[in-house]
Amino acid sequence: MISHIEPVNVSNEELRRVRVSGLARSETRLVTGVRLKLKEYKIRYSGMTEVLICDTPGFEASEGVEVDIANCIGIIKAVCQAKSIRPVVLINYKKIGGRMEGIKTLSSLLIKIFPNIKELLPSFNYIFTNYHSSLIKSINPQCTNILNNLTL
Repeated sequence: MISHIEPVNVSNEELRRVRVSGLARSETRLVTGVRLKLKEYKIRYSGMTEVLICDTPGFEASEGVEVDIANCIGIIKAVCQAKSIRPVVLINYKKIGGRMEGIKTLSSLLIKIFPNIKELLPSFNYIFTNYHSSLIKSINPQCTNILNNLTL
């Protein structure tokens, strides 16, 4: 059985377009924007009243290299139109590999998308999934090690 979490009773019409599943194939085909009025969710953030959250296709999700390239182009176009961005990067423990190869691959991809990534790193948010509780404290030192050894 696949362990999977997804929202239910979603009242926001735009948010209903965002698909999630526990399947191996990616549900997201295009960059999908969802406008959230922060007050409705009892969120205050730097005087902002609403934000646009974008769901993007994953990379190496199962559709092939051509689809990954097209997805990357779509994401770059969306990012270029934004006033500001706060990327959220999902990192699945099962995909990182024994020597953090998955994170190194992801880092290389992000460097290609964001050439000035070193100055942008503080604006990124990272969500680590499927980590056993005994490994949580190792995430920061491992990522710091990779960052210190990145060739930019």
